Amino acid sequence: MSELDAEAFAALCGAFAGAARPRASIGQLGEKTLHAVCKSYFEPDTAKQEVPVGRFVADCFDGAHITEVQTRSFYPLQKKLAFFLQSYPVTVVKPVIRQRTVFWADPATGVFSQGRKSPKKGRFSDILEDLFWLDGLFPHEGLTVTVLLTDVHDLRLRDGFGPAGKSHATRQDILPVSLCESVTLRTPAQAAALLPPLPRPFTLKELQKAACMTPRMAAHAVKFLIRHGLVQKTGKRGNAFLYEQAASALPGRM
Repeated sequence: MSELDAEAFAALCGAFAGAARPRASIGQLGEKTLHAVCKSYFEPDTAKQEVPVGRFVADCFDGAHITEVQTRSFYPLQKKLAFFLQSYPVTVVKPVIRQRTVFWADPATGVFSQGRKSPKKGRFSDILEDLFWLDGLFPHEGLTVTVLLTDVHDLRLRDGFGPAGKSHATRQDILPVSLCESVTLRTPAQAAALLPPLPRPFTLKELQKAACMTPRMAAHAVKFLIRHGLVQKTGKRGNAFLYEQAASALPGRM
């Protein structure tokens, strides 16, 4: 695991959560707090944030290195990343939510309910689905992927459908509260080693259960691993395909 400064991250969380911030620039337009905190954690100098590089705008650029914070899918990052890597080394920062505490606000009063912890917990291995979308870009000699495991407060407005107004409700913001761990990846084998122990061979459902992945996440993870020779299809068990991990993909071989 790479070094991190949990205290500095926590201080940024408090500062961003407690202060109203202008949102006039390109990157800050509609920017959520999780993205803003991660950006300032890696580049405190605001003059080096939201810097035009060619036809794109980099989250952080110090003249020699680019840092991009991506809180959602890596798919929209493909063209931007391919362009940046022609000229500069790039670090892509991906926050993965370990523990989410959800707070609901009454739309009439604006008062938030007591927070409730979500039973779903993120893991480092979640990054495998994101890496699936970087076909042809990862690995790359100029590319580093840094995964941050974070705890957050998820603020939602109870303005949706249903008796509780929670279905399709508005998410107001995601406020990070702590940085738990981080890991830096430069090769597919390093990413594959983040998986928990799996049966040999394993099925997609067994991967879903072991890694707490959705069916979509597990399918993309396996496709990524097959693409890089870290998993191979070995047969079938009933209607389910069987997969076997290569030695270099087994946990603990980072």
